[in-house]
Amino acid sequence: MVDFVREWRERAELPLGLFIRGFGISPSKLYSWQERYGKDNFHNGLIPRDPWLADWEKAAIIEFRQAHLMDG
Repeated sequence: MVDFVREWRERAELPLGLFIRGFGISPSKLYSWQERYGKDNFHNGLIPRDPWLADWEKAAIIEFRQAHLMDG
């Protein structure tokens, strides 16, 4: 979206605020996207996920995988 706004705002020769308002984007949202542009998205990246599975669930997954290794 950042690239789209940059390119087409210049072609349309409209002020930035007027251009993005037509898409329902607030200036703060666009600036937030510009700050994150090119960076990896770590949405919920710091949440440890190991406790989400009980030990019996982990064992069942491992057992299933071992039983179906030849399938693919």
